[in-house]
Amino acid sequence: MTYKKLYESFQKFIDQDKHFTESQQDHILKSFQDKRNKNIFRLSIILLIWSVIGISLDSLIIGGSIIGVIMQGLSWKYLLPTIIFSAVNFIFKSIFVKWYLKKEIPVKQILLAGIPYAGSASIIAYLVRKDPLYGAGLQHYMKYLRRRGFRKLCKLLYFKKD
Repeated sequence: MTYKKLYESFQKFIDQDKHFTESQQDHILKSFQDKRNKNIFRLSIILLIWSVIGISLDSLIIGGSIIGVIMQGLSWKYLLPTIIFSAVNFIFKSIFVKWYLKKEIPVKQILLAGIPYAGSASIIAYLVRKDPLYGAGLQHYMKYLRRRGFRKLCKLLYFKKD
């Protein structure tokens, strides 16, 4: 899916969503037209995808570590891949956010952005702090994308979601 399709999807989602009043929807869609807010939207999508990939890899590595510990006994060598992956993920995510946002945010926020799983939410919250209604719309859309992705994954794996 290209950014243009994602932009259209976001606009359609907000326009048809009953979570917000009509005036709130208009405000969110007007805010979305701002170049800075579109960059925040793209960053949100990138970090969402990054998190999904990170969780998948982390699960595999942690699972392998647990199996190693059970079969061979507690040893640092089985926990080392998890520690290395987490450190490398933190470093690359922090570097990416710094590069993507140029000098728009302080170092503290860049470091918070690198935290696995929670970092993405903290950086987006920081970036939309001046327009909380746009932030609420963006957050609502990201929840929708996660639920939609989860349903597709369950369908792919032949699980039925209640």
